[in-house]
Amino acid sequence: MPCKMLHIIAVVLVSLAVASGARADWPNPAIRSGGYLPPVRQVAVSLNASGAYVPQIGNLSADTSAVLEGGLTWNFAFDKRVGLFGHHTIGGMWWANVSLLSLGHVVGVRLPLVDVYTLEAAYLTHRVDSAWTDGLKIRPGGVMDSGAELGFWLHFSPMRRLKIEPHVFGRVFGVYKDVHEVAGVGLRTSVMLFDGHALGVEIQLLPTIRQDPRDGVEEVTWNVVGSVFWRSRITGDFGFQFGGMISTNLLVGQVPMLELKRSMINEPMAMGTVGIYFGI
Repeated sequence: MPCKMLHIIAVVLVSLAVASGARADWPNPAIRSGGYLPPVRQVAVSLNASGAYVPQIGNLSADTSAVLEGGLTWNFAFDKRVGLFGHHTIGGMWWANVSLLSLGHVVGVRLPLVDVYTLEAAYLTHRVDSAWTDGLKIRPGGVMDSGAELGFWLHFSPMRRLKIEPHVFGRVFGVYKDVHEVAGVGLRTSVMLFDGHALGVEIQLLPTIRQDPRDGVEEVTWNVVGSVFWRSRITGDFGFQFGGMISTNLLVGQVPMLELKRSMINEPMAMGTVGIYFGI
């Protein structure tokens, strides 16, 4: 069934690209990962707000849970072959009588090697800044993760209004007393429906291997993440974007510090995002 759905989506995107005609004028917001760099010595910025629905966090509560997050993403180009990128988040998670305030940072370098290949390397970290239980505030120490990421992107346009971007990446996190290794693979496809308006879908497979899993935690956990997005340029470098994401395993392979509780694993999640982007 998933393969059939992906085939249908691919056929629809290609058909739209063929029907859309000649030259494509793509909207280009700052992105967390990919082959895009803004014009030389300019900064591209995206501001996003996200909200997530988590059906149930295992044994913590029979209630549903909520996640809210604000994000700032930026891209900077020293020249056409060397750039920097960053992604910074502040978020909250609520369930039953517990709430968390978390901070996340990704900072890296982006190297378009040739026209169709891009190499990325980044440092990642997430931590819980504050927590509340029955209204009592505490500052938990050591609830964090930190790690490194190396990614390789292939991006090409078989048609002027169609982009296809397969990618592979590896992440290594230090999480409490454990080490998590993530070997990810993904595919992002975008189609230009009208000049300045793009629709895209992406799917990623994130297997996580734990070197020293705790009791009751699997050594290997698989997370499938699917997302869809719409980007529209309003004028110049300014525009808006929105989208949605579904994961089969919360944020496994992305924010491993959430595995503080065993019951954070094996929970699906749906998240919606809306934001603006602009150039400086």
